[in-house]
Amino acid sequence: MVNNIHQRGIKDFPERRPQVTESDYRKMLIPPLDEVGFKAFSSALLADPVKGCAFKPGDLSCVLSAVTGAEPDPVFTGYALYPYGTFVGRQPLYLAGGLYPMDRSAFAVSSGLAEALKGRSKPRVIDLCAAPGGKTIALSDLVDLGFVLANDISRKRAGILRTNLERSGIPDCAVTCQEPGLIAQRLGPVFDAVILDAPCSGSGMTRKDEEMGRDWSLTKVHECADLQRNLLDSAYQLLAPGGILSYSTCSYSREEDEDQVADFLRRHGDISIVPTPSFGGIEGIGGIGYRYVPGLFKGEGQYRCLLAKSGTAAPVPTLPLPTFELGGRSYSGIDLNGVRRIISDLVDGVVSLAPIKLGYAVENTDREMKAPYDWDLSHLTDIFLPSLELERRQAEMYLSGLDLRDAELSGEDGIVRFTYQGHPLGFGKRMRGRIRNLLPKGLRVAI
Repeated sequence: MVNNIHQRGIKDFPERRPQVTESDYRKMLIPPLDEVGFKAFSSALLADPVKGCAFKPGDLSCVLSAVTGAEPDPVFTGYALYPYGTFVGRQPLYLAGGLYPMDRSAFAVSSGLAEALKGRSKPRVIDLCAAPGGKTIALSDLVDLGFVLANDISRKRAGILRTNLERSGIPDCAVTCQEPGLIAQRLGPVFDAVILDAPCSGSGMTRKDEEMGRDWSLTKVHECADLQRNLLDSAYQLLAPGGILSYSTCSYSREEDEDQVADFLRRHGDISIVPTPSFGGIEGIGGIGYRYVPGLFKGEGQYRCLLAKSGTAAPVPTLPLPTFELGGRSYSGIDLNGVRRIISDLVDGVVSLAPIKLGYAVENTDREMKAPYDWDLSHLTDIFLPSLELERRQAEMYLSGLDLRDAELSGEDGIVRFTYQGHPLGFGKRMRGRIRNLLPKGLRVAI
């Protein structure tokens, strides 16, 4: 029953559509809130949601100059706040992967895990329920990661996840669409960190999404709790000794939060809670994790807890990867389905999971391909092709699908990579004084 719900989506059950009430909120939030805190929460439900974005900390000046009204977050490194109503979906810096809009409370999850991973060299990470990708992207901005596996069971959501991770340019990254239990069975305890942002009843998102409130019910809470229990067991199987598990939900229900973690601790004696900064959140019931509640925190409802598996991680054997020459340079990688893919770290067994993304694909195999190279390849750091930095007006023209004719971009004919504020946009083909636009049609945006 649980797996069937997970595959179909909980919204497929129309009998569960009551509106979450003040009485429901009280049962979920008192404790940990007192009456004063609950009143602040109730008032905050009528306020606008908080808006902001994640970015690489070194790009702060770029973000502040690109987004009107943006300001650095006083608590978080690598996060900026901007006014409600600001739309960044057509912002060149977003389309170049320089920033990623996400909820501030969700960013606290990635920040907590980043703190716990300090001092570890190239930790390998798996995100079990990753779509649309915000927590993986934010963590990669804060930590120099090794191999990253991002998974989502929904084919549609996994496609969105792939696009977002490609845009962000995370190296040594794979995207899969598999049951977490199958992944655990195939790969075993090989990850230094597991992100489990578990499917939940969604009561913490009702201010941001009214449909979440209409869709909430106690039945949904209990069904989600069963699913979360199974997912936590899969996460345990994937976590290496000494590894860190980040568990989070956007629910206020203790059955999905503190009770879920307490039950996990009882079932696995080698798991313990990891101390972590609160970042302004309130301590969970029984001191288990932290809650982020509107009115007491600038963000939506979120619960998070960090857990560690005892022991010392044994070195995971590095999967030998062949090398190939490209543009006069040597790269490590793998041939998958007839396409060369550049990747320097890969967990054994991932190929058996039929990844829809693996490293940087070299060849473009789209039916209506424009460039000989895959768009994802433009994110390669040591690209073998010449790069041209565009000004904002030129970047907007390129992202709109227009060719460029500016004299300052003249040079030798051939394929070039365009960048904006140092972030890759895609490829063009220089021919006799103009540059043909090779950005795939599906990525073009009217600006």
